[in-house]
Amino acid sequence: MKKKTFSCELALLLALGMSSLGIALLNKSGLGVTTSSALPLVLHEIFPAVSFGLCHNLMEFFLLGVTVLITKRPQVSYLISVGEGLVFGRLLDLFEILIAPLGQSLPLRVVWCVLGFLLMAGSLAFTMNCRLPIQPIDIFCRDVKDHYHISLRVFRTGYDLTCLVLCLLLGWLVLGRLAGVGAATFFCAFFTGTTAAWFSSLLAGRYRFLPSFAFSARFCTPVMG
Repeated sequence: MKKKTFSCELALLLALGMSSLGIALLNKSGLGVTTSSALPLVLHEIFPAVSFGLCHNLMEFFLLGVTVLITKRPQVSYLISVGEGLVFGRLLDLFEILIAPLGQSLPLRVVWCVLGFLLMAGSLAFTMNCRLPIQPIDIFCRDVKDHYHISLRVFRTGYDLTCLVLCLLLGWLVLGRLAGVGAATFFCAFFTGTTAAWFSSLLAGRYRFLPSFAFSARFCTPVMG
């Protein structure tokens, strides 16, 4: 079957939009968010004047700074990643406002959770195929694990566990309750990767992802195979 062309830039925008809406819906469900979003959510609850999206940005930029300090190899693509992070943060705050009126009965909370999970998995599938620079948290995991020659699975697991421990400690010590972490957090941790890989294979089987602009083409990864 002849593959259709899909814009790399559009895939990236879809990934940012889907992931921000997915996290907003997971938060709306009250059943927990992803491990990467749990810590920013706890920080937002500790400092409510700082929006959820901005807390996400602050954490991402901190991790990007740590990456540069450890690897001592800053890259131009990091600047693009910073821009992506800013767009993601603003979209997250926007979706938090837009979905605020949605109901929160138990059946609806389950619906928001499932939709949020599917959007997160879909966003990862577009991220895996868009060939453009990834977001700061993913850069941190990729480049630091390469620097220390650790497998991605081991490093990412350690990162996720660290986030969970920090969330539990900050939640109990500062807020006096569990915050950010719930059943959906563990469900996403176990099943998002598998579901995203399935979505990704569907996209890769139907589309060729090519850049629409010369500028972004400079930062695209080569097509494999």
